[in-house]
Amino acid sequence: MSMNVWREVNKRYRAEWTGRGQGVATDGVSWFVTQNDSRPGVSRYSADFSTLEVRAEIPRSVAGHVGAVSIVDGIVSIALESPQALITYNRDLDQRSFVPIERPVERDDMAHLAWCSVNPANGLLYTCDWNFADTLSAYDPSTGIARTDQNIALSEPVHRVQGGAFTETGQVYLASDDLLSIPEWIRKVFRVGGKPREIFPGIHCFDTATGQKTDYRRVPVRPWPPFFEEIEGIGVGEMVIDGIETHVHLSFLDKNHSWVRDDVVIKSYAVPEPDKL
Repeated sequence: MSMNVWREVNKRYRAEWTGRGQGVATDGVSWFVTQNDSRPGVSRYSADFSTLEVRAEIPRSVAGHVGAVSIVDGIVSIALESPQALITYNRDLDQRSFVPIERPVERDDMAHLAWCSVNPANGLLYTCDWNFADTLSAYDPSTGIARTDQNIALSEPVHRVQGGAFTETGQVYLASDDLLSIPEWIRKVFRVGGKPREIFPGIHCFDTATGQKTDYRRVPVRPWPPFFEEIEGIGVGEMVIDGIETHVHLSFLDKNHSWVRDDVVIKSYAVPEPDKL
């Protein structure tokens, strides 16, 4: 079923956890959120975000950038940059494992590590380059060693990939912050073959068995002042919001001035047939 029939439920937040918010994930009971402001780390909140249940800081001495978060089978995974690494926690965020990520020779251009998520089909960790990603690279989550034999080649590249989430049915949803709705004179700097490049921000869905793109949902972004909007991470998991059962959650950062805390909008989607996600 097309993503275009999903019902969108928006909730805007401005709180301690929204400063440079990098992504959200849920296990159906709580929310897990990452932030990359002056107090980088990961937090677990109640379903209505009214209660901070537990928090773990990730100091700059560990990583220069904290990326998106995912949770699969009770394991919380977070992508780190500078150095590129995976950090995992248990659900209570009181047991931590730090694993440097090996960069295979063919991926020496992987300048970012914005997200990571475990594929439930094989238990491997996946991520991709931020720029025009055409491959999802596989890693052993316990060692960080590349498993290139399990890489997933995508049928078409996705630009500015900020997050990714796998489903039990063999789909992967990628969140893209590709630029949209910007003036034509700015778009002209993004040229392919002498023509302005087509822009595809939003959610891209691929079949993990074939790498074929199966669906796409456009999400408008306003990256210029005064909005400074940016698509961040994506998560899959059932959560009831305002009485509506939702299943896919896109984190949307609205960056404010330095003296005002950022806003985070969670765009949650009610899927008519969630068993087919």
